[in-house]
Amino acid sequence: MAYQLSVLREWSRANIESVPAVCGAYRVSDSEKKMLYVGMAGAGRLRERLLEHLNAGDIRRASYFRYQQCASEDEARRLEQEWSAEFKLT
Repeated sequence: MAYQLSVLREWSRANIESVPAVCGAYRVSDSEKKMLYVGMAGAGRLRERLLEHLNAGDIRRASYFRYQQCASEDEARRLEQEWSAEFKLT
């Protein structure tokens, strides 16, 4: 099954809490939609990982996020690497 990239969502606790607890990759952008960060979460930790970032405040200027559910951690890692290259994040 091919999963789709989610709609753009505001970086808020309510929106993050609505993310499913699945394996996946995510990307975070600023108010001008410039990509700030991409990451991945395995073993049903997507929601938890996004909440960790929100609580830590470690993605400065975060305003929006999108995510994509993945069938495996390997798939999530590949997607994270593709996005990092696409948005020139290192």
